[in-house]
Amino acid sequence: TRQVLTKKDPEMIVLDLLLEMCSPEHQIGFEYVVRAILLCAETRKWIDNITFGLYPQLALEFDTTPSRAERAIRHVIETIWSRTDYNTLDKYFGSSVNPNKGKPTNGEFLARMANIVRMEMKR
Repeated sequence: TRQVLTKKDPEMIVLDLLLEMCSPEHQIGFEYVVRAILLCAETRKWIDNITFGLYPQLALEFDTTPSRAERAIRHVIETIWSRTDYNTLDKYFGSSVNPNKGKPTNGEFLARMANIVRMEMKR
């Protein structure tokens, strides 16, 4: 029998990852994080220009301000870091998960998640 290759949906990959990491779907920032990861997975330019590119883009799309978008994303990451077990965080973030180091920055988190999404789409 012939295998049918199907392209993985990047949004489903992101949602699966975030849910595995106990991300709170009810938080305002959840949608921002999903969209930010998708944008960053699509093209590197967003990761290279988070403050003056990505946050304003999210603000436009979600009718908010860039600073509120940044804060909402940071809050989601803080929640993930406090809820998710160490083994799951280590699985995706490896050496960047150091209990003494604390959570990653928004940029570190988004870049890592975008790389994971890109790798998953190539499988």
